[in-house]
Formats: sequence, structure tokens, C-alpha cells
Amino acid sequence: MDSGGHYLEGTTDITRTIALGPVTDAERADFTRVLRSHLHLANARFLHGCTGLNLDILAREPLWEADLDYKHGTGHGVGHILNVHEGPNGFRWRQSPERSEGSVLEEGMITTNEPGLYIEDAYGIRIESELLCRKGVKNEFGQFMYFQNLTCAPIDLDAIDVNALTTTERRWLNEYHAAVYETVAPHLTEDERVWLRDVTRAIRFCTLPASGRRTLMLDEAIQKEIIQKGREFLKSPLERDPYEEAFESDQDRKLSQRTASGRGPARARRL
Repeated sequence: MDSGGHYLEGTTDITRTIALGPVTDAERADFTRVLRSHLHLANARFLHGCTGLNLDILAREPLWEADLDYKHGTGHGVGHILNVHEGPNGFRWRQSPERSEGSVLEEGMITTNEPGLYIEDAYGIRIESELLCRKGVKNEFGQFMYFQNLTCAPIDLDAIDVNALTTTERRWLNEYHAAVYETVAPHLTEDERVWLRDVTRAIRFCTLPASGRRTLMLDEAIQKEIIQKGREFLKSPLERDPYEEAFESDQDRKLSQRTASGRGPARARRL
């Protein structure tokens, strides 16, 4: 679903691919690659002076490493109640003679982040959000920049191969979803908040067989901790993995209880 509109606060351009039925292993693998591409660009740190040409590889690498690609730009500039596609900023791996998108990325520029993958006569995947360029740390190495994610829309967790994500990628996704819930939930009814809580649940490793693999919810205490840590995500993503230590401590406690009960050494399963 590709949606957007013009508002006094700005112009939106959002795409989410949603699984409406059973997901094959190939579809799940490709959806996860596109998600990884999206996350890598959204969490970029770069020196002022970079253009979209410098950063495009961050999005394409998870696909290129599997000999895959999408035949369009990774992102375009967005005007304020003007053109949805508007330069001079954009993300492309090479300069297009038809477009003028080679500008240095400056604070205040809004650019879409929309990697995808399209398999002829089979399926297509795209995840698109809007990124606001912001100034970060300035030190002896120069002025660093980062992106603030403006789009608050859940990404379909049931289409993801959780085990194909690194710890950092899972943290990025969990922080993003925590921020989505924190931002959107106050404007919803109770029933809608229950739905949003489920579709923005925190994920981690799952070692179930592939046929039964699903993303699972952490216990409520850990979920609350992630939401708390994610409140500042839209301004500046965290550098830590806030739930990893809490989860491991919980697993160690359960393992000790199981062993002490006389049921023998427990075979821990990472969920």
C-alpha cells in the first residue's frame, strides 16, 4: 500500500507491504532483505558533505550481497505541500541524467527511504518512510549528520525471518516500533491500541522450525522497558540493546529454576 497526502504540517509518502496470507520461505527471505536495507539507511551516521550517492549503498548492500537489486532510486526529496517528488536531494547509486538529485544532504531536507524487490510474475516488496536530515555531533572530525524518522507506520512482523536479522537490526526495529506505539497510541481507541501493541511487539531470535517460525512477544516488563527506551528514537536512535541483558537474565533464571526442580538440565530455546 502506497499512501500519502498534503497537510499543513507537511507532505507524506509512505509504503508498507503487508502479508495477506501464508508467506513462502522465499518471500520471507526477500521481505527481510528489504527490511534490512530500510533499517541500514534510516540509521546512517555520516559527515556533512555527503550526497545521496554516498549513502545509497547502505540500502542496496543487503540485496547486492544476494545478487539482487531494485531498478529505481532508493529515495527522493519531498516538497512541503508542493511536489511529492522534488529535488535537489535523493538517494541513488549513480547519477541519473533526467534528475538533479546530487545535492549535499543538508539539515532540514526530507528524503524518502524506499528500497524494494520485485520478482516478475511472483511478488513485489517495498518499505517506504520519510527521513529528516539532522545535525548530530560536531567534533575535530567534522559535522556529523543523522536521520530522524518521520513516518510512524508498523512494519509487518509476520513476514520477517527474525533469525536473519542481526542483534543491531532487531534493536533498530524494536526501537522504531516502540516509538511508533508511543507516538500513535494516545490518538487511538482502546481496541485500536490493543491492535497497535500487537503489531509493534518486540521481536528476538526464534529457533522454531521454519514451518512454524513466527515473531514472538517478550514479557510485559521487558516490553515496557523497550517502549521507555524508544521514546527518544525519533530524535536520536539508541546505541545500546536495552532488552538483551534483561532477556538473558530472565532466561538464566528460568533455566536455574528448571534445573533445581529436578527435571534435568534445561535446553534453553532462544525466542
